Parts: sequence; C-alpha cells; structure tokens
Amino acid sequence: MSDQEDVERQRRRRVSLANAFDRRAWQRGEKPKVPARILAGGVALVVVAAAVFGAGALISYQQGKKDKDPKQKAALKQQADPAAKPPPSPSPSRTSASPSTRVKPEGGAAAPRSRAPKAKAAKGRPKSRFPTGPKFSTTTGVLLRNVMTGLCADVPGFGKGKEDGPVEQFSCDGSTKDNQRWDLVVNQPGAGPGGADLFSIRNAKDGYCMDVYAYGPPKARTNVSEYYCRPGSGDNQMWYLERKASGRFWIRNRKGGLCLDVAGGTGAGGSGAQLTTYGCSVNDDHLWSFA
Repeated sequence: MSDQEDVERQRRRRVSLANAFDRRAWQRGEKPKVPARILAGGVALVVVAAAVFGAGALISYQQGKKDKDPKQKAALKQQADPAAKPPPSPSPSRTSASPSTRVKPEGGAAAPRSRAPKAKAAKGRPKSRFPTGPKFSTTTGVLLRNVMTGLCADVPGFGKGKEDGPVEQFSCDGSTKDNQRWDLVVNQPGAGPGGADLFSIRNAKDGYCMDVYAYGPPKARTNVSEYYCRPGSGDNQMWYLERKASGRFWIRNRKGGLCLDVAGGTGAGGSGAQLTTYGCSVNDDHLWSFA
C-alpha cells in the first residue's frame, strides 16, 4: 500500500467519525446548523488543547517533584540523624558591631559612677615638701637654717663654689642670686640607723656635695667642704636625719655618727663661721630646720 493510499484512508476514517457524531448529536428530523466538517475541526481542537494542557501539567508536576525531593531527603536525613545540625547562620560583619546594652538599676535611677581609688602616699613618707622625719623623698632647693644661730649653710660669694671649697654659715637668702639652696638627694632609702634614709647634701648652684676630709669616719672639728658627689659607702658624704623636735633635726654623718656643727662655742659662731662635724649635743648648735 502506498503512502498516498494510507493518507486517503485516514482522511475517510476521520470523515466517517465526524458523520457519526453528527448523526448522534441531532434528533431525527432536525438538520445540523453547523456543517460536519466544522464540528470535526472543533473536536480536533479540543483534543489538541487537552493534550497540550496535560503535557504542561505533567512538566510542572515533574519540576515540582524535582524541587521537592532534595528538601524531603534533607528532612528525612535530619530525622534519621538527630545529631545533625543545620549550617550556622552567617556571622555579622565586623563593621556592623551590635550596640552594647546598658543595664539601669532598679527604680530607673542612673547607675552611679565608681570613683577611682585615691593613690596612697608611700608608707612612712611625709606629705610635706620638707622632711618631717628620717624617712623622706628627695627634696630640692632647701635652705638649711641653724636653729641656734639663725644663719644658713652657705658657700662663699654668690656664684658657684670650688672643689674642696669651704661650707660656712651666713645670713639666709633663698633667692637664686645666692648659693644657699641645697638638694637633699635620697640615695639609699632605709639604709641608715633605725631604717633612716641616707642622703647626699648637694648644692643646687654648683652641683657639689657636702664632704668631709678623706674617706673614713670624720674626727671632731673636721671642716666640711664641697666635693664631687660620690654617693654610697665608698666615701663619707652620706648623712641621715635624727628628729629631735617638730621640724628640728640633727644632721648626722653616716660614718662615725657626728653631727653637722658650727665652729666656735655654743652658738658663738657668726656670719662666715665654718661648718664642721662634732659630737651631737642638745646644748650645742647642732639643731637644723628646713626652709
């Protein structure tokens, strides 16, 4: 059978189906208002539309099934494995820091500000600018006034003293034009008798220290002079305070314990009198104060 005959055969079958539909759709004695071919075409369109709709629904169903399957598998896997956890949510970037929350006390009052603790003064150290006892901090620009004579430790002239130059007493002058200001430099804290601080007596203008001849313990009536500062036990330039009354002290040499003294009889030394070392006595001119 040729292809042309096959096509013709199929066409006749469609016409026969259309005529049969036409005869069943209308009652006897009535004529169809629509030609049979038009009805046949409509039936064909309905069949084609149904086929297209069914194919679309099938594709949509299959796509939905594909989307749904991974979620169902993940849910089933999580139920089967309770230890499995979902992936953590991404942490916020460093630039978007969360604001800190402040907790207020009950009653709505503002939280009290805590005060910083006050710095405590060193134990045994006075608050005064001048020494008040045998333990003190380095003090600069101090006048050493003899209580009995009322005169101050001085260097001859108004300028700088000389190496091995004398230290004497003179009318007190605390101005910078004179050379009567001294620095009490604590070199060995607590190393003196009874835990007293050991210090050098350094002239503020020339930088020399009060010194006693040689290196060992000085003898009575040994003159006090100025020399390059050598703090420590190698020389005899270290002194310590012994408090005798409020603001009044013996200034004692570490080697031998003699007191800073004014030459001459008890209080007899006048302006220009040499400072010496001598055995400490409350009846002599050995008391000193600071100004």
